[in-house]
Amino acid sequence: MRDFSEEEQDPGFEDFASTCACDLHNSSPPHFTHPETMLLHSPTVQRLPHLARQGRSPHDYGGVRTSMNLVSKQGSPFTVVKSALRTYLPTARLPRFASLNTWNCLWLISLLLASPTVEAAVQIRVACVGDSITYGAGIKDVADRYPAILGKMLGNRFAVRNFGHGGATLLKEGLSPYWKTQAYWKSRVFNPELVIIMLGTNDSRDIYKPLVTRSFSKDLQDMVASYQDLPAAPKIWVCKPVPILPNDFGIVSANLRKNVFPQISRAVLGDSDVQLIDMHKLMANRSDIMTLLPDGVHPSAAGARIMAREILRRLRQDSGLPVEMFPSKQT
Repeated sequence: MRDFSEEEQDPGFEDFASTCACDLHNSSPPHFTHPETMLLHSPTVQRLPHLARQGRSPHDYGGVRTSMNLVSKQGSPFTVVKSALRTYLPTARLPRFASLNTWNCLWLISLLLASPTVEAAVQIRVACVGDSITYGAGIKDVADRYPAILGKMLGNRFAVRNFGHGGATLLKEGLSPYWKTQAYWKSRVFNPELVIIMLGTNDSRDIYKPLVTRSFSKDLQDMVASYQDLPAAPKIWVCKPVPILPNDFGIVSANLRKNVFPQISRAVLGDSDVQLIDMHKLMANRSDIMTLLPDGVHPSAAGARIMAREILRRLRQDSGLPVEMFPSKQT
């Protein structure tokens, strides 16, 4: 037995990691349907207890973490395997790499990826879905938009992405439905484990009143289902959008409150896997609302920070993730 705590001393280390990575990426032996599934089942249950409660089978977890993006932000299979080995090898004594075939390596890597050290390196993916309010229209610095602020608050255990698209409606028959945007497609490819949906502001224009009554609730249920059906089976929060003040965008506050909000409540009611966040109530009675919504629709950087704090509070409260994963203090 040799100690490979310094892998650079053994020229076989690079070849070993590369071989495992290539085989994990390109093939599977006859007795394994998905090698990644075997590796990822235990860590997924540890990090996302709500999946275990749903009775998901190991094969359902295959899409939650692929062997290509488990550890490495770059998504390289080689980097993933190499990172896992580097994490574990300082305390392990292993036979020479040349004596291990690739599928024996699967057993080794499954131990590596299930270890607490490697588990801590895995990020929870959070998708912020919405229109220009989510995108951050009017906020010049990207770092001051709510998804970026939320990501900073959550820290490096989470990967938060902004999938906002300006002008988007939730309505499938709207002039610019979110369904047909690249943001929607990318948000699903991202395979998030936590999803925050905030749409409906653009649906409050007068031209959409009949459509909202007829289709909004069903379209929202369909959107929620389109994320729930992803391999990660994410937890979902639907937001009632922020208040509307007098504006030049044709967006009507009364329509939002009287038409859109009841449809949001109707869509979410009875689905225990979907939580409601009321951004409207959060801001409506604040004395500084004019500064929080300078153009009457889009939050300022200060407004975005208020939104991010509330979402962080609700993620901590409702996600089912261990409280230790969240920062003890909000910034």
